[in-house]
Amino acid sequence: MKFSRCTLRYHLSREQDPGWHVLVIARDDHGNVELMRENSHLRLEIEAKPLFRATVTPYCPLIIDACEVEYSQAFENEDRILLNGYQSWTDTEELPCDATMRGLHHVPKALVRKYALDGMGDYRFTDYPNRPGKLHGWSFGYVRHGAETVDFIGSLDESRGFTLIRVDTGQVTITDPEDALVKTHGTITAQQEPPARVLKARETVELCPLLAGSYANVDMAFDAWAEFYGTENELCLPLSARPLVGYTSWYRHYDNISEEKILADLDTVSDTFGKLDTMGFERVFQIDDGYCTPGDWLLVDGGKFPNGLATIAESIEEKDFIPGLWLAPFVCSKESRLFSTHPDWLLRAADNTFVTTGSHWHGAYALDTRNPEVRAYVSEVIRVMVKECGFRLLK
Repeated sequence: MKFSRCTLRYHLSREQDPGWHVLVIARDDHGNVELMRENSHLRLEIEAKPLFRATVTPYCPLIIDACEVEYSQAFENEDRILLNGYQSWTDTEELPCDATMRGLHHVPKALVRKYALDGMGDYRFTDYPNRPGKLHGWSFGYVRHGAETVDFIGSLDESRGFTLIRVDTGQVTITDPEDALVKTHGTITAQQEPPARVLKARETVELCPLLAGSYANVDMAFDAWAEFYGTENELCLPLSARPLVGYTSWYRHYDNISEEKILADLDTVSDTFGKLDTMGFERVFQIDDGYCTPGDWLLVDGGKFPNGLATIAESIEEKDFIPGLWLAPFVCSKESRLFSTHPDWLLRAADNTFVTTGSHWHGAYALDTRNPEVRAYVSEVIRVMVKECGFRLLK
């Protein structure tokens, strides 16, 4: 994996200049890389190896539209590519070089609209070329060469937004696994969401912090990434954090839960774990969907949970488990009180309709996190569940 170029696209905030501008730092034909370029609008500086980061200093107010980092990459037909899925409803698996990510191309549009299938992944805002060797993922990925070396790329800061990673294997065509190796030259690109605001003159912003390098195996690659991530990001868990083991109500009751069921399961799980060796693990007991109407997180269903959630969290602690709770604080059900009383909190599409996130809960809708009242509400929900109710793990 070799650095090729960093491309910055931006536009000025002045109405008299609505066009896009581009500034590029690229490796030349001799393999040399300039580490700084500037024009009348801004200065772009980069660090290229082994950690990449781009630093932008505007000379006038402007808005950054995209910052893309491209690496050249050699591929062989026996290589395997892993790219992290957007979330738990998208795949994370090793793929061959000629794999195709179909997205929803094969699903009738009427079904996509009816069940909001495109709200359950990255389909609405990520292009799926539907062609062999054109793959994408989020935050991290690697190319594994046989059982040995791994070329790894991973974001070092997701606090502003996710990092989209695309792979183009150069149109590899594999006809027979027993054929001689087919070698091609392709690309790996990373693009992180930039600040969604006007940058002031002389303000400095860092973009696309990445780790990109070769390692002896997958474990060494992830160990290096975790170490650098912890160094660059104070929010990262230490490598000494213990793995979790335990219970979630979702896979036993779906959303048909109650205080009686949860406490009965807690007794059973506690008895079962008393017979198991869980040394080295953190024991978790997590309550999932069903304790309220999604969106109305602070209005717990009194019929199902007459004593509230805090008493259950206390019971979980007494059994020597970490109390866990499921939340989806950025969405709400159509049947929620929030939906009916705060339509101004809901995210709207370009045609002014509410943005759906799925067909579950008789209709689920996204909240507009740009609204200060929404952010305040989400913060209050988390504060209450953690500080007042005592849940130490949020799913």
